[in-house]
Amino acid sequence: MSSAQAATLLYACGLTRDPIFVPWLASAVLTGKWNERKLSDVARGRAALALAMTSDPVAIATLEKVIR
Repeated sequence: MSSAQAATLLYACGLTRDPIFVPWLASAVLTGKWNERKLSDVARGRAALALAMTSDPVAIATLEKVIR
């Protein structure tokens, strides 16, 4: 899977607003990796947007770590 495809998939996970995706999205945002593959800056940004869309308390804490 290319980084562009990963970006699309990660963003789609956020569009569902389902908290089940929060651990995967948080990991992608914090590590910059998804399935052991390095994400591009665009894909990592899409993961951050997707994480914010979930409005989960874990998402808020994760995004705060990235911003700081």
